[in-house]
Amino acid sequence: MNNFVIPAILGPTGIGKSTFALSLAEKVDGEIISCDSRLIYRGLDIGTAKPNKEELRRIRHHCIDIISPEQEYAAGRWAMDADTAIRDCLGRGKIPIICGGTFFYCTALRQGFDSTTTPDISFRKTCLEREKAHGAGTLYADLFVQNPSRAEELHPNDLYRIIRALQIGRDGISSHLPVNQLDIKTIELTTDRVSLYDKINSRVDSMVERGLFEEFQGLLAAGFNSDSPGLKSVGYSEFFNYIESRCSFKDSIDRIKQNSRNFAKRQLTWLKNREKPLVRFENADESSVEALANILLLKE
Repeated sequence: MNNFVIPAILGPTGIGKSTFALSLAEKVDGEIISCDSRLIYRGLDIGTAKPNKEELRRIRHHCIDIISPEQEYAAGRWAMDADTAIRDCLGRGKIPIICGGTFFYCTALRQGFDSTTTPDISFRKTCLEREKAHGAGTLYADLFVQNPSRAEELHPNDLYRIIRALQIGRDGISSHLPVNQLDIKTIELTTDRVSLYDKINSRVDSMVERGLFEEFQGLLAAGFNSDSPGLKSVGYSEFFNYIESRCSFKDSIDRIKQNSRNFAKRQLTWLKNREKPLVRFENADESSVEALANILLLKE
């Protein structure tokens, strides 16, 4: 296993990581390990660009539809779940392909995070009181001082994940994975920012046409609300202002696009500040998939 390269397909939201990974998996007899903090939620399908039924039939996926939207899930747990899935794939002769945009999860797998740390309700209350007393953005600023790379991955208004990251920093990090046995190499997908933003805007329009708001309404009807961790995600949280008559429907869609573009910008910054990837593909296409497949099969 030490010499086996496990590719981690990383890149900003909307760039086409899932399509790339699907094509690669078919060429190398692989399976996909989702590295996405939103695909873990059941019922969040359209707004998370979750693989459809046909895609799931084509290639087996791991680490999706794990929990309900009202449940919490941390990087350490994903690292454990992904580690189990990777070893399952290797045990069956499949190439595990990590794919997603939650880079902090991938870091957790490579470096090892304490998965036993549970949310501290008292700490959360203290943090929320601090945010209220000192104004919006206070906790985000705290996190930026403590862990700039993690802060870059989060939206300044995502208090749930900001507090979680602050707690992890407070409690410390401990390795629980035999990380040296997993040779994970980053494969970066990139494009120019103008093209990326156009893709993001078009993807949001497509999601709306396919029933994104109706999916949101269904989640509310099932009993989930603005306090549900899953519905704090971009693509869902923006609708609460609309249903509470604080903005128009168009404004909520525009906000989804803006928040998605802002998230992509933070992802690009994160990638820029990390180690050089094994391969970087600009405007990846089928020839890029073929090139990576040849690298992986040669390594095997």
